[in-house]
Amino acid sequence: MAGTPLHLRVFLASPGDVADERTIALKALSDLPYDPLLRGQLTVEAVAWNTIGGPPMEANLTPQEAIRRGLPLPSECDIFVAVWWDRMGTPVEIDGVKYLSGTHYEYEEAMAGSSTSGKPRILLYRRTQQVPLDPDDPSFLERLDQHRRVSDFFHRFQDPSSGTAIGGYNPYSGPDQYRQLLESHLRFVIGELLREPTVRRDAARRGKGSAADTHRAHFVADWRGSPFSGLRPFAPSDAPIFFGRGAETDTLVERVKKERFTAVVGAHR
Repeated sequence: MAGTPLHLRVFLASPGDVADERTIALKALSDLPYDPLLRGQLTVEAVAWNTIGGPPMEANLTPQEAIRRGLPLPSECDIFVAVWWDRMGTPVEIDGVKYLSGTHYEYEEAMAGSSTSGKPRILLYRRTQQVPLDPDDPSFLERLDQHRRVSDFFHRFQDPSSGTAIGGYNPYSGPDQYRQLLESHLRFVIGELLREPTVRRDAARRGKGSAADTHRAHFVADWRGSPFSGLRPFAPSDAPIFFGRGAETDTLVERVKKERFTAVVGAHR
């Protein structure tokens, strides 16, 4: 696409128990400008406190104050990505308003911006993998309270009287599924942002077609033919062959965390 690439700011928000997801998100954002379908069309700035160039944690400031001073606000970004698992985070008070955590504040700030200016686009994710709670654990009550805070937060996306969904979020089972969802969702949203002037101009004529067209543009067909490349090196176009073990990797990582010795055995032919 000719012209100046579209510069996108993507704000990442999360409590401290989803470090894997933050790493995945930063990797996905850094890779996007090199996607063959997007190359030359955009630049991406990850807005996150734990990246190079992020704000220092100063001794006379709370972490959330440091983040507010050192980073753009969520409402100043184009896309807002928030992830929760089993922790809401530490309660904060900002401008006289109490929030469940810094992540909760960032979500509310993003929602306020979206309702007034249409940005950022908001993507929420919740890890559904259960975390065992041990009543003998000294932190049991605190962990139980965190779990309840997360559950209460997500209850807001459902009408309490009718059970009707009044908002959307994306559940996922583990890091690999999160990676797949996030990469797909980012490409979908970015596709719409790149086409936004055309979409606005042709909305009446095209109707629902633009979203479907964007989705189809990023669909990868199942592999056909032999999966063996011989002496030819694998290339990105071979991804349907040599990707797909992420779920097994997640299971292995969780098992290693619980057991000091884990054997990985493969059949030899």
